Amino acid sequence: MTRRRATSLDTPPTRSDPDAPVQYLRGVGPARAALLGRIGIETVRDLLLHLPRRHEDRRNPTPLFGLREGVEQGAIARVEDVRLIRTRRGTPLVRAGIADATGVAHAVWFHQPYLAQSLSRGQQVSLYGRVERAGRGLQFVAPEIELIDPDGEPFHTGRLVPVYPTTEGLAQRTFRVIMWNALEAYVDLMPDVLPDVVRAQYGLPGVREALWAVHFPEHEAEPPTARRRLAFEELLILRLSVLQQRQALEATPRGATYGRPTGLLARFLSSLPYVLTEAQRRVMLAGGVRLDQEFWRSAKSRLGAVTGELQEKIGEILGLGGVPKDLELGLVDFPALLDEREVNLCWRLGERRIRFWHGLDEGFAARKPLPGAR
Repeated sequence: MTRRRATSLDTPPTRSDPDAPVQYLRGVGPARAALLGRIGIETVRDLLLHLPRRHEDRRNPTPLFGLREGVEQGAIARVEDVRLIRTRRGTPLVRAGIADATGVAHAVWFHQPYLAQSLSRGQQVSLYGRVERAGRGLQFVAPEIELIDPDGEPFHTGRLVPVYPTTEGLAQRTFRVIMWNALEAYVDLMPDVLPDVVRAQYGLPGVREALWAVHFPEHEAEPPTARRRLAFEELLILRLSVLQQRQALEATPRGATYGRPTGLLARFLSSLPYVLTEAQRRVMLAGGVRLDQEFWRSAKSRLGAVTGELQEKIGEILGLGGVPKDLELGLVDFPALLDEREVNLCWRLGERRIRFWHGLDEGFAARKPLPGAR
């Protein structure tokens, strides 16, 4: 499947390591890198694994005659006129008249005077945004707009458009461009840790295909499958890490050794004015206890590392929209709406797809098949 966008972004960025600082990705730079750092994005890999909150379906434009007030919708129209005016408070406002074969409307943008220079009469544009009443007609208020290139692919309109968790100062439009640049330059360098046999067994796509599909899908079925693939990898790595640490701890000799008390310790014990308990006697007969301080420091350090990794992986699963329920079983719930009812979709590590659900106050034992699931 070929995924390309409009010609303005077709120049391939420089390729290097996915763990390179995101600052050096085309379109980022120091200022935007600082903004990305606010949401935990330091490297290109972090960026690629920063998944959309949702996708807006902007594929089906509405004829201007059919626009509805108070609803976000899209349209394809011809620019009829463009004016830059000032409000009473001096705010720059661009107002464009648009038309198609069914009717006319307007679009307005605040604080974007450059649009008066980039838009011109006769251009075909794609718009998406909220429609409000203005006098006797309707107008788009601050819509996303994109010039239609017959040889290019729509990017901000006319497709399933990703909406990301972001931060102040980093607009969705800018974030999408940055993400596309990252995918074009680095997705082929992302290692696929799942062997072919595992992916074939569970019906999972490769990591590169999954990353394209989760960010810029071609159809609605792609994002859930891609998220399941990424969640599968995270849970598998987490479980393997926990098992590896557990085996290492179990294989380590006990941290206490015993020796027979001699010299000063023996004289001290014989001078005690009370009788030792049975447990105390067993310890003393074994020669007393000497703690292996180095072992305990090492064990504490390993435990801290495992705990930190566990918290990080759980955070990544939460970022995928899932809620871990049982790490041993690999259970993850995904909040969803089913017949207008809030439920949890239930997935277990090893299942090929999400096929079960249960109520918010129920658990794994009460899960039920989704309608039409096999």
